[in-house]
Amino acid sequence: WRGQSDYYEECMRRSDDSPFDDYDIRSCLDRYGVFNISSGAAIQVDRPRTFLHINNAMFKEFANVVSIIESTSKRSDINIQNTQIIDNQTKLGSIFISSQDNLSLSNIKIINNDNAGIALGGFLKTMGQNMQITNIEVANNDTTWFMASSQELSLDNIMFENNAFSFPFLIATPHQSYFNINNINFIKNRGLFSLAFIGSGRITESVIERNSFYMPIIARSENLTFNNLVFNNNTNFGKSFLV
Repeated sequence: WRGQSDYYEECMRRSDDSPFDDYDIRSCLDRYGVFNISSGAAIQVDRPRTFLHINNAMFKEFANVVSIIESTSKRSDINIQNTQIIDNQTKLGSIFISSQDNLSLSNIKIINNDNAGIALGGFLKTMGQNMQITNIEVANNDTTWFMASSQELSLDNIMFENNAFSFPFLIATPHQSYFNINNINFIKNRGLFSLAFIGSGRITESVIERNSFYMPIIARSENLTFNNLVFNNNTNFGKSFLV
């Protein structure tokens, strides 16, 4: 005899074949989630034109949730600062935010989680207008990935250290837009995917060292500038580390 949780796990494994198809994942949760996990996040917002402000918060040892912070609110302003996400067990990741007008993340620590995936900006759907990300530390997570997309995108003082990546660290901006990345430290990470940059922008004062990935760093851009970028002791099992 097989319980509903067994069917749920099978459904989620099938959805792994198309990890960017949110419909497949949500379908599993709708059918079986009530028997195994909640179908929501620790904080979940879906009302249009919402202002969400989180300050001086700690999310620790959550389990049986899909993610920690999730917002699908259209035309919203979101500000998350001085927040720690530590020692949690989530099914999909830590922070999912899409369809926002303005997003600001500052002074965030995401440490020792079993799944620390971060998706910001509504890929291939409604892209945000302005995204500012500063002082972020993501470290010692069993699984992580990072995807950010916006019309205007700025990252400053970002640390990813000792994480296992199941999907890439991906930055994307549309045509005629520009991203600016300063002081990103990408150290001792491992996994199938590494970093990917889509769109025009600039990467400055950054360190990428002692990482081990199967796939190389990928850049697809009409105008991408590197300034004071250090590559040191990285291992890639493909043909090159930067394509």
